[in-house]
Amino acid sequence: MVMRKIKYLIPFFLLLTLPFYVFSNAQLENKIHLEDTSTVNLYIEIAQDYIDTNFVMALKYAQKANNLADRISYKHGYITSLRLLSDANDYLGRYSEAQEINYKMLDYYKDIGDEESMQSTNINIGIINYYQENYDQSIDYTIKALNYYQDIDDLIGISICYNNLANVYSDRLDYETALEYYFKALALDEKTNNTGGITLIKGNIGEVYIELKEYEKAQQFIEEALIIAKNQNDQLQQANLLSALGNLFFKTDKESEALNTLFKALEINQKIGAVAEQAEIYQLIYQVYENRKQFDKAFFYLDLYTTLNDSVYNKETADKIAEMNAIYEIEEKEEQLKTQESLAEYQKNQKIALILSLVLLLGIVFISVRGNLSKKKVNEKLAQQKILIETKNRDITDSIQYAKQIQSAILPSNEVIKKQFTDNFVFYKPKDIVAGDFYWMLELPNQTLFAVADCTGHGVPGAMVSVVCNSALNRAVKEFNLSSPAKILDKVTEIVIETFEKNDSNIKDGMDIALCSFNKKNNELEYAGANNSIYLIRNGELKEYKSDKQPVGKFVNNKPFTNKQIKLERNDSIYLFTDGFSDQFGGPKGKKYKYKAFKQLLINIHKKAMDEQKQLIYKSFIEWQGNLEQIDDVCIVGIKV
Repeated sequence: MVMRKIKYLIPFFLLLTLPFYVFSNAQLENKIHLEDTSTVNLYIEIAQDYIDTNFVMALKYAQKANNLADRISYKHGYITSLRLLSDANDYLGRYSEAQEINYKMLDYYKDIGDEESMQSTNINIGIINYYQENYDQSIDYTIKALNYYQDIDDLIGISICYNNLANVYSDRLDYETALEYYFKALALDEKTNNTGGITLIKGNIGEVYIELKEYEKAQQFIEEALIIAKNQNDQLQQANLLSALGNLFFKTDKESEALNTLFKALEINQKIGAVAEQAEIYQLIYQVYENRKQFDKAFFYLDLYTTLNDSVYNKETADKIAEMNAIYEIEEKEEQLKTQESLAEYQKNQKIALILSLVLLLGIVFISVRGNLSKKKVNEKLAQQKILIETKNRDITDSIQYAKQIQSAILPSNEVIKKQFTDNFVFYKPKDIVAGDFYWMLELPNQTLFAVADCTGHGVPGAMVSVVCNSALNRAVKEFNLSSPAKILDKVTEIVIETFEKNDSNIKDGMDIALCSFNKKNNELEYAGANNSIYLIRNGELKEYKSDKQPVGKFVNNKPFTNKQIKLERNDSIYLFTDGFSDQFGGPKGKKYKYKAFKQLLINIHKKAMDEQKQLIYKSFIEWQGNLEQIDDVCIVGIKV
């Protein structure tokens, strides 16, 4: 779970010259009589007063201000109310509505040349993209703002951008980079005495330390942030920090304290109407009850989480935001095009394209009419062709099925694997009849070599590449007498490049692979990888051993592969895998499974017998995939020492 991010620390409203009155909301409402600019300003002031305490009321009065400002053509009030509408919609989890408003504001600020407000809006667009896991777009918009704030030496603006970049890296599990950005942001906020920023960033740092299982550090940062939030009466941050603290208590087996803290956070979020945050807390409460085996309560809160989460992070919202991103990028490119001298040529080409399209359309109509006149004759031909196609398809399918038998023959049998590793599993699920993924094993006098590989492509092309790569592995060991994983991959790279360069086709195929050597005598594992990591789980802790960032095959800057030495202990679990499982689309929102969830799945099941792990992995994959198409080959090998 990730807490809400810094979003409104830029003193945007201080730039506006709206009148400010010292009245309660009830007094302000009583002053509203006329449809004029002062009424718009009063609606805005009420919305501002509610924005930190009641998002529904903030939305209500921001909408009133916006409608009235639009009717009386009060631009200043219109754009200010839009900003409040964006804030309120965001906090209520109405992300597509918030993003649509953000793009309206961005267009407005571009028209009037307000650079500072443009960059403030870019930050908000980046954050909405972050919530929807559009990480590349989030980084793009954040970097635009960061460049501006660095140019004008705006320390608070720089801090906001650092924080938001850190959030992205945290979600991508690059915690080292995330902490680097968080601490940079914290230093700037402490320098400017920005208490709101200090509160949020300390909380975010605490969240990262929870993920790193450095629980004492996590509690220190979260509790420090909570003290500041209470002093500032920042209810949203209090709720976020209590939620994080509840998660920490759950992770450290303090379940009663976890529930008490989470229910406090939930009460605040329900009061202020923070919908997305409520969903996150429901999920944590469900996990606590599930861990306690109180399944009736667990299922109750799981249902609440699923219902609320689907309403916030649904596919329709994601599609709307993706569409808005695309439209805005296109509009930006079109604006650039208008400033170029080639605009006239572009318009001319558009006219030519239109004329050609009309000609083509007329041609299609003519052909259709002519075709209808000889429909009977065509149908007879189609019937003959159908028979011919069915015959050819049957022949092709038979050939592919035979190719599957050949490919299966090069894979190590269950008996061969069982001989080397008594407790193991192989989860192998090709997308098509034949696959580009394969697993490999070879026994040497003092060691066992084994690997999982993902060749370029899938289906028949992938299978053909896999045969070449499998043969190259065997040659590197048997013909060139190599036993070091790194040296083997170096030689396999040479063989694969040589094989595909025997003609002028310029084929750049190859494979990603995790290759291991296990020495039973000293219980040591040696690993080298090409874009494929391996996981080691020991006593519930998962450690990732990362690969060299290059494939086996032709590459711009090929370097020698490197070995990693791993001393194994009894009951260690080792996992080799391709990207097919983590890249599979599915779940309630039709999104990728992702490596973070894949890691958690393995941690959850690693204590079970390997055969049972395989069944649980299969079940998880099928349930996640649902009715969607399998997008890639899947291969996972698990071994318990």
